[in-house]
Amino acid sequence: MSKNIYKDLSNEDLLKKKAQFKGLSIAFGIGFIVIAAVLIYILVNKSTTKVSFATLLPMFTLPITFLPVLINISLLNKELKSRNI
Repeated sequence: MSKNIYKDLSNEDLLKKKAQFKGLSIAFGIGFIVIAAVLIYILVNKSTTKVSFATLLPMFTLPITFLPVLINISLLNKELKSRNI
C-alpha cells in the first residue's frame, strides 16, 4: 500500500514543501489559463477544420500532469493536520 513519505520531515520542511507545491499549483493554473486563451484565439481566428489535433494536445495533457501535484498537496495537508500545524 502507500506509505506516508512526509512523516519523516520536520515541521519547517513540511511548510517549505507546502509553499513549493502551492507555487507550483499556481504556475500550473496560470499555464492552463494561458493555454486555454491561446486555444480559444486559434479556434476563433481559424476555421475548426484547419486546426490539428496537436494544437489541442496541451489542453488535454496539462490536467493529467497536474494530478501528482494535487496528490502530494493532499498528503502534505493530511500530515500537517495530523501534527496540528
